[in-house]
Amino acid sequence: MPCLHLSYMLMIYAGRCIHIDHFFFIFTNRNSRTMNHRREIIICLGSSCFSRGNKNLLKIIQRFVVHNGLTEKVFFKGDHCFGECIEGPNIKIGGRMFNHVSEDNVQQILKESLGDLIKTGG
Repeated sequence: MPCLHLSYMLMIYAGRCIHIDHFFFIFTNRNSRTMNHRREIIICLGSSCFSRGNKNLLKIIQRFVVHNGLTEKVFFKGDHCFGECIEGPNIKIGGRMFNHVSEDNVQQILKESLGDLIKTGG
């Protein structure tokens, strides 16, 4: 179970991970054929990135995706350590790595990386 593994690695109660597990189920329980046509957002769930900010970025990214009507256009998932812990927190969007991602800059990164997918008004 991913939740139990995550709670073990972070040394926290498994119940605290349930919201994360549910969140990933919603965004990853998709038809794989459909997923191939989506832009991929991958958030590092390595212990360093997760404890240094990716834990909070999960909700911010989720809200951004839903608010901008991107749930059918992006595939959002977590992955194991990207191997760039010293540069973290890290996320990848469309194969491009973003380092030092924070609550202050994640919105701008998402807008720049996914702006062409966001519906324009009218």
